[in-house]
Amino acid sequence: MVEIFIDIADILVIETLHPSEVKNVTVNYEVKVPDGVLVSVIDCSNGDISVNQVHGTPKLTTSNGDIKVIEVRGAVSARSSNGDLSVTNVDGLEHLQTSNGNIEAELTALNDDLEIMTSNGSIELFISPDLAMEVKANTSNGAISISNLSLETTLQEQTALSGTMNEGGPMLNIATSNGSIALTQLQ
Repeated sequence: MVEIFIDIADILVIETLHPSEVKNVTVNYEVKVPDGVLVSVIDCSNGDISVNQVHGTPKLTTSNGDIKVIEVRGAVSARSSNGDLSVTNVDGLEHLQTSNGNIEAELTALNDDLEIMTSNGSIELFISPDLAMEVKANTSNGAISISNLSLETTLQEQTALSGTMNEGGPMLNIATSNGSIALTQLQ
């Protein structure tokens, strides 16, 4: 028997427990919150996370699944062990990391240093052209490309890039071991 516990005090906690002898359990949640409710943490052990049209600074974590984020009024942090990350139309990014998956994100604001990393996958960033920042990108097996960005490079090789946009600012550090990195102007 699968048990679902819901606790609402200052925060909403939903926890699914099942006996260890039950091997194949599937539970899907669709949680809708009223406008203005702040979303702070979503943690999933095996599965996808999808967040759409919320407020807050969500910290999203899953061990085996994709994370998809659309329209968040706040800064997003997302981490997956085995899955893709897709983040669009958010106020900011705090940290994006996956071990085995691709990362696609829009970067519209950068107030602090930011790391975007994957071990086995490509990274595609759509960057607002008016951001002031330092950029460092590295890949071991792949290529780095820049499209329609005013980036003054101090190092530009197939697998490494360093440069400055709009006279510099916080550091954007992008890294993958096995995959390409594409930096494109956000339209």
